[in-house]
Amino acid sequence: MRGGGGAGLRKSATEKQAAGTYRKDRDADRMEVVLPPSDAIPPPPPHFDKRHVAKWNETADKVLKARILHDLDTDFLQSYVENWFLAADAMKDIQQRGAVIWIENENGSRPIRNPNHLAYMEAIKIVKAIGEKFGFSPRDRQAVKVTEKAPVKSTILEAMNGGKKKAI
Repeated sequence: MRGGGGAGLRKSATEKQAAGTYRKDRDADRMEVVLPPSDAIPPPPPHFDKRHVAKWNETADKVLKARILHDLDTDFLQSYVENWFLAADAMKDIQQRGAVIWIENENGSRPIRNPNHLAYMEAIKIVKAIGEKFGFSPRDRQAVKVTEKAPVKSTILEAMNGGKKKAI
């Protein structure tokens, strides 16, 4: 059953308009109607360095092209980029020093798991969660609903064409 308010099961306003089931009293207050997608990439946070800005622009451009980027998404985009680099830097350390490192203590040396392994796991968990919301994997893209830009109706052209046609 499609209704019932289940997550991801509601039709978008565009789908409803195309199917002829859109009702202004019921659907006009939906986020996609009230807040249209952004038309440009938002500026990156001021504390980002050059590599963070490059990743910001790359990621924001992908989401913008998919027509699902909103101004409200900038905090999620920031977290995505920051955690992407945390994961990348942690993995670089794991590759350089190994998954197991030796530490010295009063009893000699002993092996421990590289602390960056945990940092990597936590950062990648956040990257994946945010990526799901933006449809960054094939499976996630199946669940993302894209809002098409509604065509602009011209009342003058409609009048010239004889007004709205009624079905018989």
